[in-house]
Amino acid sequence: MENNGNKLILNDEQLLASKHRNGAALVLAIPGSGKTTLLLQRTINLINSNIEPEKIFSVSFSKASAQEMNYRFNKFFGRNSSYFSTIHSFSYSVIKKYSYDNNIKYEFLSNPYSIINEIYFKKYKKNLSFELYNDIINLYSYSKNTMKKIKKCESVFNNSDINFNIILNLLKKYDLFKNKNNIIDFEDMLTKSLEILRIKKYNSYYQNLFKYIQVDECQDTSKIQYEILNILSKKHSNIFMVADDDQSIYGFRGAEPKYILNLKKDYKNLKTYYLKTNYRSDKSIITVLNRFINTNKIRYFKDYEGFSKNEGNVSIFINNNTSTSLKQIIYLVNELKGTTAILYKNNISAMLFVSYFLKNNIDFKIYDSLNLFMENSLTRDLLNTLYKLNKENKEFKNMSSIKAINYILKYQTDRIKIIKSNTFDYNHNQIIENIKNICKLYPNINDFIEFMLLLKEYENYPPTDAKLNILSIHKSKGMEFDNVILVDINENIIPRINNLDENKNKKLYEIKLEDEKRVLYVGMSRAKKNLYFFHNNYINSIYNKKSRFLDELIELNKDIIKIHYDNNLSDDEFIKLINKDVYHNKFKHGKIVDISGDRLIINFNSKIKVLNKNLLNTNFLKLTHL
Repeated sequence: MENNGNKLILNDEQLLASKHRNGAALVLAIPGSGKTTLLLQRTINLINSNIEPEKIFSVSFSKASAQEMNYRFNKFFGRNSSYFSTIHSFSYSVIKKYSYDNNIKYEFLSNPYSIINEIYFKKYKKNLSFELYNDIINLYSYSKNTMKKIKKCESVFNNSDINFNIILNLLKKYDLFKNKNNIIDFEDMLTKSLEILRIKKYNSYYQNLFKYIQVDECQDTSKIQYEILNILSKKHSNIFMVADDDQSIYGFRGAEPKYILNLKKDYKNLKTYYLKTNYRSDKSIITVLNRFINTNKIRYFKDYEGFSKNEGNVSIFINNNTSTSLKQIIYLVNELKGTTAILYKNNISAMLFVSYFLKNNIDFKIYDSLNLFMENSLTRDLLNTLYKLNKENKEFKNMSSIKAINYILKYQTDRIKIIKSNTFDYNHNQIIENIKNICKLYPNINDFIEFMLLLKEYENYPPTDAKLNILSIHKSKGMEFDNVILVDINENIIPRINNLDENKNKKLYEIKLEDEKRVLYVGMSRAKKNLYFFHNNYINSIYNKKSRFLDELIELNKDIIKIHYDNNLSDDEFIKLINKDVYHNKFKHGKIVDISGDRLIINFNSKIKVLNKNLLNTNFLKLTHL
């Protein structure tokens, strides 16, 4: 697995798969098993067996992955004409050839917002919000990748604030505008190239151009991408696919593991290989990963083996509020050695960490845009109200930042559309929680305003090579870090089932639940030495249920996972324990009926007991809904 000078050293599993030459093959590879190493070695094996380098096409689904393969190949074997590319880059080259051959000029549109917003503005006399635009683009991408008409994709559109027919009409006009002006956007690269590849002349040209197709991260394939690959490999059937169906996490873009689960239907003589040795993670992390993902049913079964002899560490922190979690995470960041990543599913989670690290001059690298937070209608309305009142109201200027925010939330709600329209949800609670915690960092109202204006521009700052990284689970795919801290592992975030009713559509519910489990699994599998999970019982003083996946992890790994509970409730959080169900190791099930000072008054089957609150969430007394 390691390299020796300019020579790759492979294990027996990699060596066997790298020698595969002709016919279709699927390599099922667990995280950290050396997929890229295998693909590089197979490429050189083909070249050494007199296959012309330009006849080998290695395709990936991310630019970073394709660039890494190209870089590593050149490093170990020197430059040649073998082709490493993303599926979109290849599709663009097909369109360029077609446009040159037929004297048709296409204009590439990198950012559709201006056109979509112009269409929207003409009709409704207002600009499209960033949130709505984001939802529209996700819907559009899903439609293109699944090759379904947009009207058939309503179930994936998560914005209930606008009639779906308005979106249908908007996207119809957008497509008409593009077609009329020979414009193609990112999604059109795939649809247009597939259209071209179905023309006999181009079909024949590209099938003869590439005799061997290699596909990295094949589990990320959408229907349209799968169709393109099928056309390219149809003549020779020499397609070599490396995949881990357990890491298929782009369902919202139309990627589905079913394409690799059903490969034998399209490739009758498919040969299957296995890479089952994880070179990345320590032993305890590997065990937890294996036990967790094995509870999914729609998958290929894989054995897990670890290379590391170190035990590693897996810990879960269940805290009562964000402030406590932040303190613990800062402590870990300062104490842990090597690279550390703070991972989240929802980009809103990044805000508090970005704010703290900027305030304290701690070097970090963030991979995601802050737009989902800064351009959210709640954030925008709240901050605009704050800026306006701070200019107009003399008394307001003397308030602390937290007092000013609380004043607006209590007395100025008519200025905040999301509260006024009664469409407040979990994300909005988290936004308010983050803003209040940023207020604690900048108690002076003018300092707070100055900092929030800075954050609007922060995404334009150049990235650094800092050891501390802040990024979404989806962005972390393909990366590895010594320490991984997974935050906001809450039921409203992961899993997020979008109000699917288990009783009405059990099959769809279970599919979605497995999708969500794979997302958490990918985040967990980035860790080499230390893996931490964080959950907060309260967000903006509202009870916040922890993810069912944490319950599952604890149940499956009682011999491995260390659990840390926090009993430091604020007064608001503490009083909300009244009527909560508890379980005591001696008195069994009970209900908190009152609170007096630091005492819990609990009814255990008609017997009243008075217990100290410090017992809560210890081995003696637990809230049963945690």
